[in-house]
Amino acid sequence: MQSSKTDDLFGAAMNKCAKINSKAPSNGIVIGEEFFKIRPSDDKYSFILVDEYVPGIEGKYLTFSITSKDSSRKILNPFKRKPQTNNKLSLGSD
Repeated sequence: MQSSKTDDLFGAAMNKCAKINSKAPSNGIVIGEEFFKIRPSDDKYSFILVDEYVPGIEGKYLTFSITSKDSSRKILNPFKRKPQTNNKLSLGSD
């Protein structure tokens, strides 16, 4: 909307993002060919071609999986975290 003070996340770009996400590996990330062409050139990441066709996108559209080359990075999986316990239960003011 023109009166909105924030950017709306709708349209062709978001539609394409939703479609290429179906190609992402479990706990992974994919990018489309537009970003792949303009990505920063560094040696921190590996890009692997995932597929040439994405359902809902007409014609050939390349998608790439991204992996870090730094094997020492630790990835936090929020679903495997142990719950924190607090023995002091506060139900109101003391």
